[in-house]
Amino acid sequence: LCQAPPGTGLRMSSGLTPLKGSALSRRQALASSMASLAALSCPPVAWGADVQSYTDKATGSEFQVPSSWTRSDSSLATDPGMGLDRKLVLFVDPDDQDTNAFIAFTPVRGDYTAISSFGTLETVGRFIVPQGPGIESALLSSKVGAGKYYFDYQIKPDPNEPMRRLKTVFALVPGDTLVTLTSQTTQARYDQESRLEGVLQSVIESFSLKPPV
Repeated sequence: LCQAPPGTGLRMSSGLTPLKGSALSRRQALASSMASLAALSCPPVAWGADVQSYTDKATGSEFQVPSSWTRSDSSLATDPGMGLDRKLVLFVDPDDQDTNAFIAFTPVRGDYTAISSFGTLETVGRFIVPQGPGIESALLSSKVGAGKYYFDYQIKPDPNEPMRRLKTVFALVPGDTLVTLTSQTTQARYDQESRLEGVLQSVIESFSLKPPV
């Protein structure tokens, strides 16, 4: 099983999951997704053939990461009594585990028919960027595009951890699955390596969602 992406605050035992048929709130649905996550202005880099693709046939989601990044898969229990799992797939830069991308799949209720079911762009943005004692964070930019929510933000969850730079896209298979893809690294590396900005952005821009008919 893969480990939680560094600095995401992921808790494997989180029970806040919008299970199909449940009556959980939109806030709980987002909380479940952010537990799985951990996270738009630069042009994408030209990867050429030096990439690997990931495709999830169940949701029709697909994205690309550098070919050197290593993959691990995990299933996070949502409700053991109902036998439903939340799937997480992680790709890590072998030279720096703080640089990675991860996609999470969270079951949702049938009445979640559009990404706006979770609230406006501003509402979701306020939720995914945590506030509180000892936490430094900032939402740098956000946008709506093709039925998806995009966010670029910073989080330093603890004084002993580095500031992190994250880019996240939220997408929905109506009435079935919330799909969230995040690419991240430390802010220090993001600032030092100009190409890395394009890599993280290209991961997000490569994402597509074509639910099976």
